[in-house]
Amino acid sequence: MEKIIDNKKDILKQTGQPVSEHNEEHVENEVSQINITMRVTHIYANGILQGIEIKEKTQNQWLNKH
Repeated sequence: MEKIIDNKKDILKQTGQPVSEHNEEHVENEVSQINITMRVTHIYANGILQGIEIKEKTQNQWLNKH
């Protein structure tokens, strides 16, 4: 992801957009949005996985007792 931020001028050239302060900022904002989304998704997915693990452990403990 960091590589994309470093190459924001290249991204603008590839998309045929003029390399201006505004456009560079726009690309950087989009990249940071993607980074945030990925981080949140990762945290959310980990939370779900941990929840499932805890549920399984609890069920196993319950089954072992009964």
